[in-house]
Amino acid sequence: MRSRYSRPLTVLFWAALAAAPLFLEGWNLGLLSQLMIYGIFAMSLAFIWGQGGLLCFGQSLFFGIGAYAMALTTKGMIPGIPAMTLVGLLLAVILPALAAGLLGLALFKGRGLYGAYFGIVTLSAAVIAERLAINWSYIGGFNGILDVPPLRFGWGSWQIEFYDPLLFFLVVLAAALAAFLVLLRLERSAFGTVLRGIRDNETRAAFQALRRPSIRLRHLLFPVPLRDWQERFLQYSLPSSHLQF
Repeated sequence: MRSRYSRPLTVLFWAALAAAPLFLEGWNLGLLSQLMIYGIFAMSLAFIWGQGGLLCFGQSLFFGIGAYAMALTTKGMIPGIPAMTLVGLLLAVILPALAAGLLGLALFKGRGLYGAYFGIVTLSAAVIAERLAINWSYIGGFNGILDVPPLRFGWGSWQIEFYDPLLFFLVVLAAALAAFLVLLRLERSAFGTVLRGIRDNETRAAFQALRRPSIRLRHLLFPVPLRDWQERFLQYSLPSSHLQF
């Protein structure tokens, strides 16, 4: 049951964030941007775990795939792929979604893995990916990828780079608000109701002829773009332009 104060408090919270540039600047504003980036990550995990009961310890796996895809693309390290920000963003969404889809198919089809078993398998997958990344010299190995170019958009001679802390803050704020509204919409939709039903009583959901594996798979896939936003922004919010799994 929602409190009657939830909506006013939510509006007040976002209004306070929007007003932050009036009181903060430079390093402090950049720090707040990083905190909002981690907030996007937390919202995606809250949706997976809180709404559907999937304790996923593999968030860093999808995070890392997207981050490396973006960094390698913008540095021109992938043969045949243009070193463009938009191309990197597309790959950073498509590749983690593909990885999540394949992992979900392997884990949910048949009897499926849920609860602690799902958490253990996703944690193991993340650890395996981390060991592969730090031992692969082409992507920097233990040191990660250095000198990642900043986010750059434009056409022809007109280019804009997100170096300015205020501009970067506004972009992150817009992304965080969009992520919040999308997840709120999903939570209050029929799909969100089905997720909570499966979470609370999976046996009863099975008797309702709900296709639980496909629903679980979509549940795992939905927050992937949000994690990708988070990793993109975090990658460019770090002053060293340094990416490491």
